Amino acid sequence: MINAAREYMGEDRMKCTFICEGLQNFEPEPDTYDIIWVQWVIGYLTDWDLCNFFHRMGKALRKGGVIVIKDNTCSEFGFLADKGDSDVTRSYQYLMAILKESGLKVVDSHCGKDLIQWQDDFPDDIWPVPMIALTKS
Repeated sequence: MINAAREYMGEDRMKCTFICEGLQNFEPEPDTYDIIWVQWVIGYLTDWDLCNFFHRMGKALRKGGVIVIKDNTCSEFGFLADKGDSDVTRSYQYLMAILKESGLKVVDSHCGKDLIQWQDDFPDDIWPVPMIALTKS
């Protein structure tokens, strides 16, 4: 995947750092990143590992930095486990509780609205997919 990402990025890959490590173990230096994008991977972490991951990523943000999460949510109030894929799909409410516990907060736009955008161009049979912008509390 990393080799494919480098190829996809083309010349822009020189501006990127590619890291191959499990999210549950990734420990970046404080004040390192302006943006951290987390897409369709959080279902493979336990709640504990997910909360700790977001806590560490919050510390890794520079001033004004943002973490963006884009992932499936279920319409149940807890979570649904997929034994075949060995992952979980958390409800939006459940995910937001984990994010709050991690010490992150949803970015407040200048219009007074939270920066949460729902992917609305997927087929109806796809899980709801929010994109949530977060920053340090």
